[in-house]
Amino acid sequence: MLGKKYATIRKLSNRNIIEHKFRHALNIIVIMCLTIFICAFEIVSSSTYNNVEEDYLKQNGNTSQIQAFDVPLESFENFKMDNIEEIGQSVYIGNVINNEFRNRPSELRYADSNYAEYMFSLPTQGRMPDSKNEIAVDRSVLDNLGKDATLGTDITIYWLDEDMQEQSQTFKVVGIWEENSLYTTRNLWVSKDFIEKTDRNIDL
Repeated sequence: MLGKKYATIRKLSNRNIIEHKFRHALNIIVIMCLTIFICAFEIVSSSTYNNVEEDYLKQNGNTSQIQAFDVPLESFENFKMDNIEEIGQSVYIGNVINNEFRNRPSELRYADSNYAEYMFSLPTQGRMPDSKNEIAVDRSVLDNLGKDATLGTDITIYWLDEDMQEQSQTFKVVGIWEENSLYTTRNLWVSKDFIEKTDRNIDL
């Protein structure tokens, strides 16, 4: 009895499909289009949000949750690391005064990899500096100096030290990354060995 009933329902369903092929095909197409539209909308919305968030962070200059400036070394050594996932540190050395950089403030600094990453300034090509004659810069620095974005390139940097005395040195480029054009100040990273005074205050 049930088999006969299901056979009748199946027969009527098949007849309905055959008689209304166009309507059913149109329904399928509409459902597919709606599904594609909803998926695309979700992807675009997520992508737009991520892009806006990244642009905001780049304008701010870093992705860290907390910044501390000019911290005495002894205070840092006593810094409690409880509930802190990661910390980056940097030492300001001086303002770069190359004539080629007059339209863009630039700072000569030491930084560890964490700090450089937070500042959107971690080399994507090469590495961070290890010795006194090495430097890592973004592509715009090399463009301003008329140099190719090639590892091993020599560049001469002029800066004012803490006594406002002009200093200069020729460095070998060991790290390069893409410029963060949304932030006003550029960073040029040198090695920790470059820092002459060990009692300098640090930024965290």
